[in-house]
Amino acid sequence: MNKLGYMALLSAVLTGGATAQKSTAPRNTDPWSYDSSSNTVSAPAGSRVAVGTPCPAGAPNGSVCMNGQAIAPVAVSALPAASAGNANVIQVVSNTANCTSTSGTNPMLCISTGTAWTPLGGSGGASGAAASGGLLQPNLVAEYNLSEGNGAYAYNYAYPPQPNYNLVGPSEQQFGAGSTVWQTVGTTLTDEYAADPNGDWVASRLQATSTGGYLALPYPGVVFVSGQQYTLSIYVASNTGSAQTMRMGDNNVNYTANMTIPASGWTRLSYTWTASGPGYQVMPVAQDAANDHLDILIWGAQLEVGAHPTTYVPQVYQMVNGGGPQTTSHQCAWVSAGVDCTANSGASYMTAAGWQPIDLSKATVYAAVKWTGTNVLAGYAPILSDNYNSPHFYLTGQDSGLPFPRLRFNNLLAYAYAASLNDGNWHVFVGEYDGANINFYLDGAEIASYSVGSSSPIQIQQLFLSNFANAAYWPGQIGFAALYGVAHSAAQIAANTSAIESIMAARGVTISAPAKFIVFEGDSITDPTQGVAAASKYYWVAQSAISPFVQGANLAVSGSAVADLVTRGATADGYFKTTRAKNIEFVFIGANDAAGLGATAFVANLKSYCLARKTATPGLKIVLATLLPQTTAGFNAVRDAVNPLIKADPSFWDAIADFAADPTMGCDSCAANTTYYSDGEHPTAAGHAILGPIARAAIQSVL
Repeated sequence: MNKLGYMALLSAVLTGGATAQKSTAPRNTDPWSYDSSSNTVSAPAGSRVAVGTPCPAGAPNGSVCMNGQAIAPVAVSALPAASAGNANVIQVVSNTANCTSTSGTNPMLCISTGTAWTPLGGSGGASGAAASGGLLQPNLVAEYNLSEGNGAYAYNYAYPPQPNYNLVGPSEQQFGAGSTVWQTVGTTLTDEYAADPNGDWVASRLQATSTGGYLALPYPGVVFVSGQQYTLSIYVASNTGSAQTMRMGDNNVNYTANMTIPASGWTRLSYTWTASGPGYQVMPVAQDAANDHLDILIWGAQLEVGAHPTTYVPQVYQMVNGGGPQTTSHQCAWVSAGVDCTANSGASYMTAAGWQPIDLSKATVYAAVKWTGTNVLAGYAPILSDNYNSPHFYLTGQDSGLPFPRLRFNNLLAYAYAASLNDGNWHVFVGEYDGANINFYLDGAEIASYSVGSSSPIQIQQLFLSNFANAAYWPGQIGFAALYGVAHSAAQIAANTSAIESIMAARGVTISAPAKFIVFEGDSITDPTQGVAAASKYYWVAQSAISPFVQGANLAVSGSAVADLVTRGATADGYFKTTRAKNIEFVFIGANDAAGLGATAFVANLKSYCLARKTATPGLKIVLATLLPQTTAGFNAVRDAVNPLIKADPSFWDAIADFAADPTMGCDSCAANTTYYSDGEHPTAAGHAILGPIARAAIQSVL
């Protein structure tokens, strides 16, 4: 960084926005950005920028100058550790390339995100480019804020949008019905008729219907400056297999000589002229003097200042609404919150070509979603994946017929077994693979973590929103989606979730953390990965019947004893939040350790565990289940002593799910009934169906 002619004095205030020479959108995701072309700083709400005077002569290279006083850069090693207390602090750092090492040779502005020091965004960037709303930028592969509101594309804001010099909007505009920019005379237009030069199914068809036909940008769409050079360009291809001719027209109603459209393939035609006045309109396509009956494909019209057209650069992982080949029958509908993929009877989606492969050894996937409809394919609700048919990774609201959210990374899979996105609310849902575990977060809080082991890297070359094998789609709205090539910490996920919530709030969508939360703890009878399918287990039969739905987590592990619950106690404590209206823990334990410990010792251990949880989370409600019978010799004698002891001491629980009192499931001889017990200990699906309502009633009594 060279010596700055002007610099900013940054001071936090309670109100106000950015005050500077001009306002520029922050580049990428930085909350502050410096525009070196105009020496201005863009600031987040709640801050003020005051421009100082020029640096005095002889100020060191890279100095920040405030009111003429030079502040020299500091070394990377002198930066304090990034923390919440210094978030948004800006520091000039010497000899660095990335704010963390000394590999570079030039000073740069670095900002604390609260968790790391990162380069402060600069350069003017693309005019009108949407800011990312404060998401962390490093290792961001794809970000779709779905704020376009219309058109065929959803842009990937992980990459700086291409500079747009087009005076008539984006190069991917549509020309047909509903266009507020283009006018047709003697022609008809059909949008999304064929593949454009990049392979996306968004090219339009133009057919002449009479004589003197043309496509025009009507006045006052652009006010031309007399004496200024302009260049008009468009991609064209023959739709008949024969060469055709056309002309172009400028705002002074001058036509070019005939231009040839080849019999096959795309070609870019352009016309440069000097305006002699404000003029009337420009025509990227007009019939020739002989009124050649045009039947052509068109795409990418650009009107620019200057003597030649700028190069069109396709965006990396840019979503195409409806996929390819694209038809309107598969397009998600643009809505104020983002896109609604229940359009077209629910068979709507977006696809993105990567243009370059990306290798991932870890991943964090974010999505702001609301389930509003019915699955096209029962038990499947895809959100974001890398391949609609044979995915290497995906984040989904349901998968493989089970009602739980799921993440896949390579061949590793895990569900969030006590959560549901189908509760009628907007959620920010996050799935993460960190190299050993799959973790899930809902609205900023962790709800599940499973050890799944290591994986070889995966390579992606495309992305899909709301599509699995052209058979399953997201049954609702999507407001935001992002993919990172790294695993994020809980703090980073909370920060990004907050940023996404702010983006959605600007669209009138409120995303709130669940007010109530339940954790299920126990052994194989509660473990969702063992025995009866999770959706048929008593805990889900109970939880799914509670309205409104209470989000939760399932920590149960097959083979567990009270001692194992103690080991997992800190994990359970981490899932509870004192900011919630209600935290509940449902505990069903004893099948593996009651007989060995004896009734008195077992109940004492269970009481100690429950009281520890209550101490860790004030206000926590404990729901205890009484022990079920077994055919194991000697067990029932102990459990018949345990259950009365539990019920006699309400000092460590708030409600009892009295499974033992049920005449079908709770009697000593009931465990031998193979209709309700598979092996003399574990309930069958029919048995869980009886236990579920008992558990639900107990849970509801503390809600």
